[in-house]
Amino acid sequence: MEMIRLSLEMVFHPAEAFRYMQKDRSRFNYVPAVILLLLAFVVRTVSIYITHFPLAELDPRDANIGLELIKLYAPLLTWVIASYAMTSILDGESLLREGLLATAYALVPYILLTIPVNLLSHIMENSQSGLYNGIQIIITGWVLLLLFMSIQVMNQYSLKKTTLVCALSVGVVLLIWATIALFFAISSQFINFIEEVIIEIRLRLLE
Repeated sequence: MEMIRLSLEMVFHPAEAFRYMQKDRSRFNYVPAVILLLLAFVVRTVSIYITHFPLAELDPRDANIGLELIKLYAPLLTWVIASYAMTSILDGESLLREGLLATAYALVPYILLTIPVNLLSHIMENSQSGLYNGIQIIITGWVLLLLFMSIQVMNQYSLKKTTLVCALSVGVVLLIWATIALFFAISSQFINFIEEVIIEIRLRLLE
């Protein structure tokens, strides 16, 4: 019941919801965060298959569920890590687990509205794609605003400092992604080099 109450608070009184998450740290529970993150993935998966085809951004036949999982969770989890790193450096008060919980609850508008909007797409024509995309942008903007508010409220920052922390956090997120991409690129090159060396050794042994 507390999870439902907090979800409603997130829609109507988000600042109070974020304060409540820090009220009694000894009662912290990861379960709501896990449930909300799983619900977000379920909503994303269902939306791929129920959106009216002319307005869909992805053909269900081309959908890769594993890729969709990465596309959803990679930005969220790297944001949690990056924002915690920045708030720790800049006199923040929130803990990593609280950042994860706040991020999960920030997805409530996405969880609640995405499927109804997808169903609404079935009564829309191609000419109304702008309206449909506009609603999607509003939902995304709402989630981003909640993430911004979570940083401000849970760390008692001013608007200016919150903006700075969020901008730095985005930079750290991009740095993390770039580092991971570089690691995989170097690993691939190294594996190719080892394979070429093995092939060369085999050819010389056969001579």
